[in-house]
Amino acid sequence: MALCSSQPQNWTTISKAAGGKGPFAWNRENYVSCHNPDNSTPLRWPQVPYQILGGPTENKVVFEKRNGIYTFFISIVDPYYSYCHLETIFSVYVSGAYPEQIIPEVLIFILIAANLMSVWLAYKIPKLLHTERGLKVKGFCINLCRRCRKPCECFRGRR
Repeated sequence: MALCSSQPQNWTTISKAAGGKGPFAWNRENYVSCHNPDNSTPLRWPQVPYQILGGPTENKVVFEKRNGIYTFFISIVDPYYSYCHLETIFSVYVSGAYPEQIIPEVLIFILIAANLMSVWLAYKIPKLLHTERGLKVKGFCINLCRRCRKPCECFRGRR
């Protein structure tokens, strides 16, 4: 994406080469641009993300959908941008981000469909019970309940 002609530097390689300097290891003295035609480092991993903001790239910082304070350490590594050793730590407070949806749309659709079905059944079942077929179903349910009472009485007596 960065259209590098040689392998770009990254935090991993710089911190290994610097030893124990930590985040302050990468500076304008050891920075080598991957766009420099004099750089002879072969381009071994072209798919690795370019870790330098600015220049001829479209790199950017994208905040997730979370409110909070994000803290950054910035260091100017390009010697053509500044002749001084510039670095600072700054924070960005992000507020007003919409939270992620907890319930997916499919579950909402199923709940609405179940509600509509129960309302329809509450309307339709009483109407069906007044028809000839509904009376047969009602009689079947009454007979089934009478048959079940005898075994249920046995269980009730043991308590």
